[in-house]
Amino acid sequence: MTQAPIRPGTVDDQMAAALALADGALGAAGHEMSDPVIREIWTRVASREITGDQAVKEIDELSRAGHFKS
Repeated sequence: MTQAPIRPGTVDDQMAAALALADGALGAAGHEMSDPVIREIWTRVASREITGDQAVKEIDELSRAGHFKS
């Protein structure tokens, strides 16, 4: 018996799966990613447009600029 080869899916599928996993993990811990700017940064990480280290740097810069002040 032969099996069809496993196809990894498109980049969009992989990105959606990575974001769904992150949302699920946050939700399980009672949190959510509600900031659209942060979601956009992590979408760029999931699509491998930037690295996690680059995302942390961008978020740190936003924090220093007062983005998270209520």
